[in-house]
Amino acid sequence: MLANKPVIGISAPLHPESRGYRVSHCYADAVAEAGGIPLLLPAADSPEDVNYLLPLLDGVLIPGGPDVDPLFYGEEPRQGLGLVIRSNDLFEMNLLKAARAAHKPILCVCRGMQVLNVTFGGTLIQDIPSQLPGALRHMQIPVDRADPTHSVDLEKNSYLYEVYGKDTIRTNSFHHQCLEKVAPGFSVSAKARDGVIEAIEQKEERILGVQWHPEEMVHAHPEHLGLFQQLVEASAHPGS
Repeated sequence: MLANKPVIGISAPLHPESRGYRVSHCYADAVAEAGGIPLLLPAADSPEDVNYLLPLLDGVLIPGGPDVDPLFYGEEPRQGLGLVIRSNDLFEMNLLKAARAAHKPILCVCRGMQVLNVTFGGTLIQDIPSQLPGALRHMQIPVDRADPTHSVDLEKNSYLYEVYGKDTIRTNSFHHQCLEKVAPGFSVSAKARDGVIEAIEQKEERILGVQWHPEEMVHAHPEHLGLFQQLVEASAHPGS
């Protein structure tokens, strides 16, 4: 057990239909099970607001959600693009920039990995089915969200490999977008068998993004709790 429980800030994006801020409880549950204290962060309006929040946090988690506005990576919207909410994009991008500058460990999940990539200069495939013919089915709905649906191959000597300790894992999959150009300074640490990028990282800075949803799998497939344990452990020992 950790002597001091680190506080993990979890972005809680605006959800227009419910007129509130919303994020799955599974993220907070996974952080708590890993030994951290989850703190939900409603999307703020300005970089200055993010700077006020940051001293409260030991680590940051960016969850899944709707599509990233393609204007942030220099493209016009293509057929197949889903819902975009610019205020959520801006908040999470500002949070990621501030957290990285403050050397806070970061974990990004699904959309979160896409926001991470765009924030630091990468680009996205806006719609896998229309832009990548022959790709696997990455949007596995309807299906039990804890069920693994395809294989992911991990790079040895990666931060991600340290978490799982194996070459191949099985993951769930609920995304129709994926990374195209990887942000400068980041490395690919996992791919699906069709070549779709499934994880990126900045190992030295303890920043990790994964395309699957480990928070949904931690009970049925406990190996996925390791991602949250890694985040909590790194947040409890800054600079180590």
